[in-house]
Amino acid sequence: MNILFGVGKENIGSKVMNLANAGDTIKACLLVMGTATGKVALVSAASNATPIAITTTAAHGYSPGDIIVTGGIGGNLAANGTWQAGSGTSGTTLNLTTFWDGNNSTGSGAYTSGGYCVDITTASTITDLGGNGGSNGNGTDVSITGQSIAAFGVWNASSWTWTGLSATKSYAIALYDSSASNDLIAWIDGMCQVYVITQAASTSTAIAVSRLANCS
Repeated sequence: MNILFGVGKENIGSKVMNLANAGDTIKACLLVMGTATGKVALVSAASNATPIAITTTAAHGYSPGDIIVTGGIGGNLAANGTWQAGSGTSGTTLNLTTFWDGNNSTGSGAYTSGGYCVDITTASTITDLGGNGGSNGNGTDVSITGQSIAAFGVWNASSWTWTGLSATKSYAIALYDSSASNDLIAWIDGMCQVYVITQAASTSTAIAVSRLANCS
């Protein structure tokens, strides 16, 4: 999984959430991220600057320090990823800084269209993302089976198939605990930011990278 939601970290840490076989019912929701709702905001601009300043279509409610996932942003592709909301974030403005060290992001081109933001820190239930039959859900949520906890805390489950899908692009999967008030567990979008871990010469054709701390 890419990243745990804030409530997921808390509930797993307190062992309130039972991921083991015959434990809580864990569900997977496929998300289209096309509607502003709860902790999801839609993007109307992303500045080609340092830091990248995202403009949302309505007030987003995020605060400096929140961990924000962005995606689907066209043109300024550097704006897509997992970020920390920087200083000056308020209203419809979201300034992107790196989660690892709080450095300013840098744009990679002119914004063209699209994009969403979701606050991983404060989103607590699947309805915060518009899932579970809501405006951002696609198809019928799946109840995961065959759960087991392997060595080093790796969580495994059986493969699943969604039904009732619409012909709409989906951006991510959210896992949630339907036995515990539909609390969010994890966000999975297949993307993971990295950072350069060693100095490389300008003529080098290879660089050493490592995953950010929020990626797992």
